[in-house]
Amino acid sequence: MKRLFTPILSITVLAIAGLPGSAWADTASTDPSASAADPTILAGAPGPGGATFSKSCQSPLGAAPAAGQTDNCTIHVQGSLAAGTQVTITLLSPQGSTVTACGGGSVSGPIQCSYFLPNGTTFFVGSESFTVSPSAVAGTPITQSARVCSPTCSSLPVSVTGPGAAVGGGGITPPPPPPYVTKSCAGPNNDGTVYPGQQDTCTVLAASGDTFHTGNRVIVRPSGEGVTGCSGVAGVTSATENFERKDGDPGEQGISCTYTVLSGVTVLPGESLGTELITIGATAAPGSRITQGVNACSDGPGSPCGGPTEITASGPGGVVSADPPFTVTGIAIAATEGQSFTGAAATVFDEDPNASPSEYTADIVWGDGTDTLASFDGWSVLGAHTYLEEGTYSIAVTVRDPVLGQISRGYGSAIVSDAPLATQSKTINTTNPFNGTIASFTDADPNGAVGDYTATIDWGDTTTSPATVTQGAAGFDVMAAHAYVNLGPYIVTVHVCDAGGACADAISNLLMYANANGGNFVITDGYAARGSSATFWGAQWASANPLAGRTGPADFKGFADNPSGPATCGSTWSTTAGNSSHPPDNVPTYMAVIVSSSISQDQARISGNSVELVIVKTDPGYAPDSGHSGTGTVIAVLCP
Repeated sequence: MKRLFTPILSITVLAIAGLPGSAWADTASTDPSASAADPTILAGAPGPGGATFSKSCQSPLGAAPAAGQTDNCTIHVQGSLAAGTQVTITLLSPQGSTVTACGGGSVSGPIQCSYFLPNGTTFFVGSESFTVSPSAVAGTPITQSARVCSPTCSSLPVSVTGPGAAVGGGGITPPPPPPYVTKSCAGPNNDGTVYPGQQDTCTVLAASGDTFHTGNRVIVRPSGEGVTGCSGVAGVTSATENFERKDGDPGEQGISCTYTVLSGVTVLPGESLGTELITIGATAAPGSRITQGVNACSDGPGSPCGGPTEITASGPGGVVSADPPFTVTGIAIAATEGQSFTGAAATVFDEDPNASPSEYTADIVWGDGTDTLASFDGWSVLGAHTYLEEGTYSIAVTVRDPVLGQISRGYGSAIVSDAPLATQSKTINTTNPFNGTIASFTDADPNGAVGDYTATIDWGDTTTSPATVTQGAAGFDVMAAHAYVNLGPYIVTVHVCDAGGACADAISNLLMYANANGGNFVITDGYAARGSSATFWGAQWASANPLAGRTGPADFKGFADNPSGPATCGSTWSTTAGNSSHPPDNVPTYMAVIVSSSISQDQARISGNSVELVIVKTDPGYAPDSGHSGTGTVIAVLCP
């Protein structure tokens, strides 16, 4: 706000501040009727010391204030006021007006200014500003009264002179001459530059020699750019965004921002009218200047406007800078042959803070003769690919900006590991020598072939040998043959490797046993559980092997000569009684034994069933004479 003060002779401006609350205690009502009720008030008479008051008023535009505008008044004193004088100025007309400022004093009410003069005065007292009532009628005089207390109080009229002595008709103040405004722009980048497709922020300033008053408007429209937003200066201007072309108003032909000076405000040269946000076209040529068409108008439709002019913006954002090339950085990835890799193959960096990954397209050359389209996750370039073989591959990621035609590449690598092998161990009970499948395995690479693998076996008896890999029903089998010197259990380690380097071990349990010569020994099913003690030969065989609560044939000593070879589950056996069955001279350390649940005797022939076959670790002390019992421990089941 601009305030005008008129000095008289040697004018003294009194700055009154920090007064105690009691300073205004004797201030009486300014109601005209108060003078009749209070004999100390000399209504209409000169104040103490013969002082009289007058005011010179004008609007900030130097004219009569219209309804709703500001009137600025300078207070003059003729005569002397003694030290300690208290003065209250009251605005009487037009009603509904409001005091906004009291120079040298303080606002003591909606229509009052109060002053305290500790040293008195002869000339100037202070100033006053007020807003004329919005409903005031043009021509209404500005009337004021003064109340002076020193120490008695007098109410005095105030003579009001100057252009602001009456309410004006709201005359139109013409706009200033071109160029009206200047504009300084700064883009979103760290150095204030702006690239094609980015947003530019511009400050609109009153040009040198151009002063804008209440109601003046400035219309700015960028040339070739799009208005994104307009902002005024708080308490100074309002801003309007005009996003559509309008007809009929010479000041608003096109997409623009309009800044209007608020009531009671003056914008001086170099002061801000507001800010403007514009979007630079994606195809704007680097080096092109930001230009603006500008109009300035007085308030109200149809009011006079200054002719259009063109200005060029200053500042780092006043010229379109070349969009810097974006960069692509490859990533070293890890994959497994035969298995799909999905993940980031590169990252993209763009110095444009407003850039979006959606502006780009990308593809990946995987280094094995294949390439695929890529996608973006933020600024990461994602791809999916399956390598058929292990190895190290060079990857090239190409990113394109289809609008600007820019291309950037980044290079990375893929270290592809051999797919892992998974082994399946086995538990095998077999006679010596072993010959068959000792372990199985699968390859996570679905393209694995028999020729890719090698296998070796540690037989658990201090010997090793190579093995053969064959195609199995659900993967691959390891085949081998080996003869053990001694019977018994062995832990066999099978080591399998892929040509690509992947290896795995299988730990199989192998139990070597033998069959008795000339027939088979028998125990009953009550003693066939693993860990059970078994008596498979001897004079007391029948009592050591009861059958369902009864004793077996006393003539049976435990050896069956029929069949004379290995027995099978689910078959039958028979033999002659006692030693006449001709048991072998010795027994294996680990021996197959028949388990029977039913034994019967028909004269000299004894027979039974074979419900199970078990392996018995035999104890020392056996002899074919039934007086030397054959005993041992059941350690495994052969069948069923």
